[in-house]
Amino acid sequence: MALFLKLLHIGFVMFWIAGALYVPRLFRLYNQAQSAAEAEQAIGLARRLYFELMTPSAIIAVLLGSSLVFFGFEGGWLPVKLSVVFLLVLYHLYCGRILLKEEKKQKSHGLSYFSGLSLIPIPLFLAIVVLAVAKPF
Repeated sequence: MALFLKLLHIGFVMFWIAGALYVPRLFRLYNQAQSAAEAEQAIGLARRLYFELMTPSAIIAVLLGSSLVFFGFEGGWLPVKLSVVFLLVLYHLYCGRILLKEEKKQKSHGLSYFSGLSLIPIPLFLAIVVLAVAKPF
C-alpha cells in the first residue's frame, strides 16, 4: 500500500512541478502578446493550467505525502523536506496571485521577471528529490 501511495505521490508532484515551471512562461507570453487574441489565449491557458492541473495536483500530492508519514517515514530530513514543500506551496499561491492580477489586465512585472520566476521551482524540486531519496540525516 505504501509503495502505491508513494508512486501516486511522485506522479502528482511531477504534474505540479510541470505546471509550476510553465505557468510563469505563459505570463511572459501574455505580457509580450501582440494582439488581444494572443493575450487572451495565453492567460486563458495559464488559468486552465493553474486551476485544472497545477492546483489539483498540488492538493493531491500534499495529501498523499501527508498520508505517507503514517507508513514510517521519519528522520531529520523530513522536516527539512516539508519546509521546502512549504516554499513550493508559497510559490504556487504567488503564481495564483499573479494570475488574478493579469486577468484584471494589471500587468504586474516585466518579461525578465517571469523568466526568472519560472526557474524558482527547479532548485526546490531538486532539493525535495535529494532529501527524499538520499535521506541525508
